[in-house]
Amino acid sequence: MVGLNENDKYASGDFDEDGNDELFCFSNTKWIQYYNWSGADWNMDWTNDGTGNLGGFNYNVSNVNEILW
Repeated sequence: MVGLNENDKYASGDFDEDGNDELFCFSNTKWIQYYNWSGADWNMDWTNDGTGNLGGFNYNVSNVNEILW
């Protein structure tokens, strides 16, 4: 996965409670990326490198809604 794709699922919020927006991007190929807004641009802070793992939770297309909602 390179960058953001049209078919990705997104979750936005202040997940780390620093007052800035963050964006989780979930692809249909098990990639997850975490972006932080710097005030001028989105910076990728973390990726699972396509492993399908998010903090011990195995992500796949069928359970993306369990992660997001």
